[in-house]
Amino acid sequence: MKQAFFVLVALIVILFSLHAFTEEHPYKEGEVLVRYLSSVSESDQINMLSQVGGEVKDQDFLVPNLRLIQLAPGQTVEEAIKQFEQLPGVVYAVPNHYVSIEAGIFPPRPAPDPDPTPDPFSDPLFDRSYGISKIGSPKSWTEFSTGNRSVVVAVIDTGVDYTHEDLSSNMWKNPKEIEGNGIDDDNNGYVDDYHGWDWVNNDPDPVDDHGHGTHTVGTIAAVGNNGTGVVGVNWTSKIMALKFLSSGGSGSLANAIKALQYAADMGARVSSNSWGCSCQSASLE
Repeated sequence: MKQAFFVLVALIVILFSLHAFTEEHPYKEGEVLVRYLSSVSESDQINMLSQVGGEVKDQDFLVPNLRLIQLAPGQTVEEAIKQFEQLPGVVYAVPNHYVSIEAGIFPPRPAPDPDPTPDPFSDPLFDRSYGISKIGSPKSWTEFSTGNRSVVVAVIDTGVDYTHEDLSSNMWKNPKEIEGNGIDDDNNGYVDDYHGWDWVNNDPDPVDDHGHGTHTVGTIAAVGNNGTGVVGVNWTSKIMALKFLSSGGSGSLANAIKALQYAADMGARVSSNSWGCSCQSASLE
């Protein structure tokens, strides 16, 4: 159920076209995502791979029986996919597409209200968060609740400035990991993932070197009414920082799936995926 939920979240927030992959849909050269039928044994997978060439680069994915294949030198993605698709037991073979924060088309930000209602909160940049008022958050804060600390939101993005004064108190920390000791204390496959993980640099420091992820977190869970910065929809949610998008705002589908897997395994109830692709990929269906 948990895995199905995260796949559903990914599908909701990522917009795909119905076109086959072309030069308009960039992908990582030398890599292919291949999914086998559950009935295909590991030895049969090895035999199939030997017919095409290459080696398994990664196989610990949210999607069952999905493998990231590193192709042999000189082998093209198109050629490898055609060969894999002809093998019995292969559900699909697709490129490891790049996704980015630039893929979506968003409406322009409306002009500020020339005669706004006085801000009842102490956050000095509250008036810049036009969407907060648009969805009726202030009313819900006063009539219901400003949030719940038990809710963990995984932000799968360019990283997060987790030391930011308006965010730091709401950052998730791995309770079973000791920071900086060089040991995978919780045996989840990630060493020192106290603050989350960075799949771009393959290290435990998911700091934001772009800005998009931090901006997104501010909208989700910046501390409210604290006299600092902006205010988030939920003032007390815990934010799990998961970085798979580079400083240029792009990353691979394989790493996106890895981040979704981490979020599900580590107890996040919700994930934010503010990125997309103009491609179609069975790996997220």
